[in-house]
Amino acid sequence: MKTTNKFFRFAFHLSILMAVGSAALAQHAAGDDRERRFPIDPSFRQDFVTRQWAGTLTHLHKVFPTCQMQPSDQPMVIEKTGGTIDFRFKRLLVETSLRAYEESADVLGITIFDGRRIVHQRFFSERNADDLMPSFSMAKSLVSMLVGVALDEGKIRSLDDKVSDYAPRLAQSAYRDVTLRQLLRMSSGVPYSEEYSASDDQIRFMKASTAATGSVVDAIHLFKRTPREPGSRFNYASIETSVLAEVVRAATGVDTCRYFEEKVWKPIGARAPAYWVTDSRGDVLGHTFFLANQDDFLKLGILLANDGEINGRRVLSARYVQEATDVTRQPAGFQFGKAARLAGYGYQFWLGSVPGRFAMIGIRGQSMYIDQTTRKVILVNSAWDRPLNPIYQLSLYQMFEAYVAGAGAQ
Repeated sequence: MKTTNKFFRFAFHLSILMAVGSAALAQHAAGDDRERRFPIDPSFRQDFVTRQWAGTLTHLHKVFPTCQMQPSDQPMVIEKTGGTIDFRFKRLLVETSLRAYEESADVLGITIFDGRRIVHQRFFSERNADDLMPSFSMAKSLVSMLVGVALDEGKIRSLDDKVSDYAPRLAQSAYRDVTLRQLLRMSSGVPYSEEYSASDDQIRFMKASTAATGSVVDAIHLFKRTPREPGSRFNYASIETSVLAEVVRAATGVDTCRYFEEKVWKPIGARAPAYWVTDSRGDVLGHTFFLANQDDFLKLGILLANDGEINGRRVLSARYVQEATDVTRQPAGFQFGKAARLAGYGYQFWLGSVPGRFAMIGIRGQSMYIDQTTRKVILVNSAWDRPLNPIYQLSLYQMFEAYVAGAGAQ
């Protein structure tokens, strides 16, 4: 009888191991199948189709070196209704809908927060809530947040200090005498072109930063130019965010990734690791390629919607958030309709026409729109086949304006 019992126990445990193993193999096979349908291709060819962009953009941590930021020991759980919504809005003079936009604009994921809970979340191209979503230039706003934290802690004394006051590795660069406030508003006056063409300065900067032995700091030194009237005019230049990231690193004495992990990522209650692409020396690019799942990305929007506080915890001072995002606090050349046709510009944030309404925006359809009055947030990650799509971007702007005004209310 004892031998029989041992046999049955052995058979029982073996069956469990086989079931677990089969499930793991099935999950692995499903992942392999998805990767075949949505390949990861580090060539970034301009003839990519949506499935190639979707596979590559959500796996940039497998393409470039990265630093990893660990999640919180006490992750914040955001309430979800479990359902979806739809509403209509006007794009120019044509009426369209949330659902129509989602299904036509190469969306990877969209999450809508009504100020209390997630009321809408959908994923496309076989993405899901655990996938890492790309930021592109949404990352610029994260660097701004780190500047604010360092300012709150006294590690940066004043935004009117010069780059050379903090960053010895940039003491001989074109940006040495530019102030931090000028960099935050992208108004260094250093000539720089960023039009996403093969010959512009941004392509040159990215190639130098991400080369096999590339360095962000060395790439900054490639641009030996004289600033012209710094602080007077907005000129979108990603390199200026990378300068700010180096200032934060030097001022705090802490690796930028570790500083973000300690001061922002863990405090917001992130549930999963995030990644930031680095150069060959381990310095973050800063201006781009931050990767996180949508729920955790959303927590950054909730933090900003609540003036730097989340889940009862102060992460960033309300004063800095207001200076960074209030359109009425910006000089004339940075007001709505002046910095851009349908936007103002603050401290690495795109600003709406009214105070408290602003956005983090990156190329290929990455956007997080925030309204502080209603605490509403719309987060969209996409895989557009071109860097800029003015019609799609206008749709997102007008979708958000309609949602804040009450469309889609439950």
